[in-house]
Amino acid sequence: MRDAVRPHRDFYVIKVHALEGIFSAVPGGHTEKLWREFFVDPSHWWDHRPEKLDLDFCSSTNERYPDFKHKNTWEALWVEDRRNSPWVAADIA
Repeated sequence: MRDAVRPHRDFYVIKVHALEGIFSAVPGGHTEKLWREFFVDPSHWWDHRPEKLDLDFCSSTNERYPDFKHKNTWEALWVEDRRNSPWVAADIA
């Protein structure tokens, strides 16, 4: 029986570098990038926090729905996310 052919370890390094533009290898890194974009220009984001608080407004709004959603990319942010850096809570208040 032949041994399984495994990719060289550099293959994984290249893959990680190729994906860094989309996802950060650092936990929460991509989320932090999105928060920085949010604070630079919040007008590019929809704020769903009032809808989540007003239960009479829309009964279909789920509490797990994002607090902010980008208008073009549809990327989502939650104020109470374990991936958030501590400065996010201070700046959002």
